[in-house]
Amino acid sequence: MAKAVNRFILEGECITIFRGAVRSSHTLDPYERRLVRFLSGIDKTCDEFVELARTSPTTAERMIIEFVLKEKPRASSN
Repeated sequence: MAKAVNRFILEGECITIFRGAVRSSHTLDPYERRLVRFLSGIDKTCDEFVELARTSPTTAERMIIEFVLKEKPRASSN
């Protein structure tokens, strides 16, 4: 069984929209786990990241790319 993830960071308007867009609870769980991992890594809440993406899309894009590049070796080893 997968380790429990603290989802305290998943609060606000954007997470409500995110959850509404995902139909399956089997899909939602891993998506939320990855989102928690990303947001924890950049030390922002969901709403804070959305606001950053609105005001500075280049910065937000860079953060996402850095996260994906950092996670790639971990994902490949599983």
